[in-house]
Amino acid sequence: MCKIWYLGDGCLVNCSNNPDETSQKIYLCTNCFKKDEIEEILLQQLSEFHPYLSKTEKDNQYRITIGEKKYISKFIEYLGDCPFDDYKYKWDVKMPKKGCCGRSIFCEDLNEWYYLFDCGLSSKKIGDIYGCTHGPIDYQLLKHNGYGYKRKAPDEYKTWETLYSDEQNISNIQDDYKRNAIRKYIEYMNSTL
Repeated sequence: MCKIWYLGDGCLVNCSNNPDETSQKIYLCTNCFKKDEIEEILLQQLSEFHPYLSKTEKDNQYRITIGEKKYISKFIEYLGDCPFDDYKYKWDVKMPKKGCCGRSIFCEDLNEWYYLFDCGLSSKKIGDIYGCTHGPIDYQLLKHNGYGYKRKAPDEYKTWETLYSDEQNISNIQDDYKRNAIRKYIEYMNSTL
C-alpha cells in the first residue's frame, strides 16, 4: 500500500539547483486527510523513518516529509524495487559526497571505518569507499577511538590481499561490521579496476 501511495502521491525532491548537491526530501501528499488523522494514523505508521508534517506553499495543504538522508534511504529500501521504469526517478537517492564532522550519515556502524583503518587504509581511501571526504572519518577516528590518523601511506597491495582473502572466508567472520566493510572495500576496488 505504501509503495502505491508513493508512486501516486509521493515524490523525491532535490533541494538545490546545484547538480553537485545531494540534499533531498521525500514528500507524501495527504490532501484528503485532516491534520489529526495524519498525526494519529499516518505519521505513527511511518515513525521508523522520522517523518514530520509540512505545508505546501501553493495550496496550504499538509504533507508528510522525510528529510534525513539515512531515513530517505531506509524508506526507499522499505518500498523495495521500483515496479515501473517510468517511475525510477522516484528511487534516485543521491549519495552524499560531503559531510560535517561527527555525523555518521555515511555508514551504519562506525566500526567499519575503524576496522578498515586498522587494516591499513588511510582516512582518504576510506572516504573514497564511503562517498565522503576524509574529514568526518578523521574526526571519528580521533574522537571515538583516539587513533592518530596521520601516518605513512599504507601498503595498498598488502591491504587488498588481506581483505580479499577475508572476503573468501566471509562466512566465518562473525562481526557484521567487518563483513560490511570488506564487501564495500572489494566492491570499490572492483569498480576502479
